[in-house]
Amino acid sequence: MTNKLQKFINRFTSGAAKTAPIFDKTAIDSIKLIRQRLKEEFGDAPELQDPRLLEKLIEQAYHSKNAISRSHIRKLMETVGEPWISHFNKSNQQRIEECNLLK
Repeated sequence: MTNKLQKFINRFTSGAAKTAPIFDKTAIDSIKLIRQRLKEEFGDAPELQDPRLLEKLIEQAYHSKNAISRSHIRKLMETVGEPWISHFNKSNQQRIEECNLLK
């Protein structure tokens, strides 16, 4: 049975000129776990159908106070690869610099 995320991805990859990241089962399971943790922390999480899903996960990692959630998001970005891991690292570096300014 294909889940909502895979259906969404298939819709965009059906055209020859269109490309979208293809998530394997591990990545999809990670996304589900991350969404669950974000719902617990923020009361809401990005929708699976959202075309900006990975961007929104990076934004949530920036605002999250939960180190485990941030770690899961980092691992997902490492799994997905470039350019997402670079975006995550840039966001994380900015978060660290802002925290250092508060000291």
